[in-house]
Amino acid sequence: MMKPDLHQVFDSLSTAVLLLGPDNTCLYVNEACEAILLKSRGVLTGSSISHILGNEPDIVRVCDQVRGYAESIVLREIEIYLPEWQRHLLVDLIISPCPVKGLDETVLLELIDRKEVQKLSHDTDMLARFKVATQIVRGLAHEIKNPLGGIRGAAQLLALEMDTPEAEEYTSVIIQEVDRLSALLNRMSSGNQCFESTQLDIHESLTDIAELLKVEYGEILAIEYNFDTSLPRIEMNLDQIKQALLNLMQNAAQWALVAYEAGEKDALVMVKTRAVHPNPMRSLMPQRGVRIQITDNGPGVDSSIIEQLFLPMVTRREGGTGLGLSISQEIAQNHGGFIELDHFTKPGETSFSLYLPYVSNLHSVSDQGQ
Repeated sequence: MMKPDLHQVFDSLSTAVLLLGPDNTCLYVNEACEAILLKSRGVLTGSSISHILGNEPDIVRVCDQVRGYAESIVLREIEIYLPEWQRHLLVDLIISPCPVKGLDETVLLELIDRKEVQKLSHDTDMLARFKVATQIVRGLAHEIKNPLGGIRGAAQLLALEMDTPEAEEYTSVIIQEVDRLSALLNRMSSGNQCFESTQLDIHESLTDIAELLKVEYGEILAIEYNFDTSLPRIEMNLDQIKQALLNLMQNAAQWALVAYEAGEKDALVMVKTRAVHPNPMRSLMPQRGVRIQITDNGPGVDSSIIEQLFLPMVTRREGGTGLGLSISQEIAQNHGGFIELDHFTKPGETSFSLYLPYVSNLHSVSDQGQ
């Protein structure tokens, strides 16, 4: 029977793993540990645990304790400072005895990033709330559409009986407003539909939308690109994805103009594309794909609505319908991706990221909605 290559086994784990020798120096780290500590295996191997994780006395003490009792110990919410990156990590540490041939006092450290755990919980919660809210809104939209049809018909009949321009104007306003509400309700209740998908260059779609915005806003709006041109083509429905991107970029442009009109800064929208890889801690995006990041230099997002931002009828803008982000989120999810407000968004900056897999599951999701 072939023995497994333990290096490959550890490197396949999503949990960061670090093996310490009897003197608390690092003997081995896996790829996940390199990623979380932002250091290479060569730099970490041979370093003391105090040097790697900071001068945290509890860690050294517990490592020695584990060797004596041969039982695992968990340390919750340990803060690690990475001075080279000026970054703090909040992790849970699982410290376990792990005898290695020829070394009887080795211990294994598992580092679990608390932020990644919180993201997993947030993803699940956001998806559940989004689905429930969407179902409620669709039900209400369906119920409202029926009486609107009656109101429109009555207004048309009433217009035939009127013989003054003022009365005709009033009935015309009623019909126009009913039509506007009907169009809004149609967008709210559209749901999953079956759409054809094709292999397309996402950068062409982004530049097409940017040209539309430049025509609309002129020289006032600046748009900067930071594209990874090595990205492969993406399987998607062109009309749907363009609609989602247009919603995101239109929002970004409008909020960038808020800062411009206040005289604080020039209106700027930045569009960036990068490849993303599977992350078991992000349940909404398990596949390889692309991240499209759209950032504006507007006033930022009010913290009071961050958790409800993607729910229908929630809007940041006076006079907005609160459907743009909701519709875009549903389009992204129909393609096997999702949209999120980036966690580093701060006053003076707003950044949304649209994640899409290279190969869409558009057909299977759409079929389920029929």
